[in-house]
Amino acid sequence: MGGDRSAWAEASAEALERWVAGLGELAGFEGIEWAEYACAGVRHRLARYRHQQSGARFHLVPGAPAFRCGGDPDPYGEVTIQPLLVACAPLSGREWRALGGSASDDELPAGGVSWLEARARLEAAGLRLPREAEWVYFARAGVAGRYWWGGDEFDPGASWHLANAGGGPRPAREHAERRNAFGLIDVTGNVWEWCDDDLDLAMEGSAWQEGDPGKVHRGGSYDTPRRSADLEARAGSDPRATYPDLGVRPVADLPLGAADQGV
Repeated sequence: MGGDRSAWAEASAEALERWVAGLGELAGFEGIEWAEYACAGVRHRLARYRHQQSGARFHLVPGAPAFRCGGDPDPYGEVTIQPLLVACAPLSGREWRALGGSASDDELPAGGVSWLEARARLEAAGLRLPREAEWVYFARAGVAGRYWWGGDEFDPGASWHLANAGGGPRPAREHAERRNAFGLIDVTGNVWEWCDDDLDLAMEGSAWQEGDPGKVHRGGSYDTPRRSADLEARAGSDPRATYPDLGVRPVADLPLGAADQGV
């Protein structure tokens, strides 16, 4: 049970701080502060970190012993999610350039990133792409419904999409007050986010399949309709492909065995 979301919800602030302190120094990161976030009646107290190479902010999110992505059919069934560090927002141009990539604007989320480039640059920096089940878990953050803000009604102000983004990406700071329950910004909308997994197109129900099934990306973008913000919506592209509205939100694993520590 060490580190899972239900245990964190019941733990005292002192117990959480002891658990995080027990991790020791996290390679490539420096601790910043603790912060509390709430959305749709779900509340979390999380440790925040700075990734030293990129400067990106990360939140240490709890795991879940038995998580289901949802969907019909469910892509993975019941899976275990370990606690991990998740980037607060899709990497900005400044942060992506610090990892060796190219971007035209410091503040806007980096786009035009292929899966192959993302995986290579992130691994070189001690980061990785999230697995699809991890992405759904941290996007949902314990909130029920089709959307990260809770329920099944679309909130046009919560996610940048085709009807409200103005034809391009937006700085993460514009949604600094619209975070999910893990304190993450733009988990849907703004730019698509690559995941590590293959897209199982037979399960997806898509007729598009020519050779390589492609790699999953989630969340929709400024250039897609609002249905892409549904947490069950899935899409994928050739791992070599680059699109202006396709970026990356990296994660990082905790030290081996950290998830077995008790809260």
